[in-house]
Amino acid sequence: MKKALLVLSLALGIFSSISAQTAANIDQVLNFKNDIFDFGSPGNIGKPTGNDIREQKMTLPIIYTINHGSKEDRSELIDIVKNHNEESKKIKTAIQLVINNGGIEYAHKRMTELANEAL
Repeated sequence: MKKALLVLSLALGIFSSISAQTAANIDQVLNFKNDIFDFGSPGNIGKPTGNDIREQKMTLPIIYTINHGSKEDRSELIDIVKNHNEESKKIKTAIQLVINNGGIEYAHKRMTELANEAL
């Protein structure tokens, strides 16, 4: 609840004297949250998923998977992002690769760390 109030207060301009680092951390937290949403279930979050893959965006969950996944998973994910980013079935496969390789878990961990730093 405290985090939500801080973000809301910042959005409304109530705090105007926060440090640049705190503002940067909050911005990054919101970016990571958006990245995580892109890998969720459309019915659960109210927006389509896989857009970052369609747009070939290298988000933290994707980067983590490329850096830490098996050679096979890394190759398949890169191929999908580069060459099959309009195919729904392939996008679902890419989402599952990121989830299975801990990309979402890692992004959530980093998001939480940055949110705690901002407080």
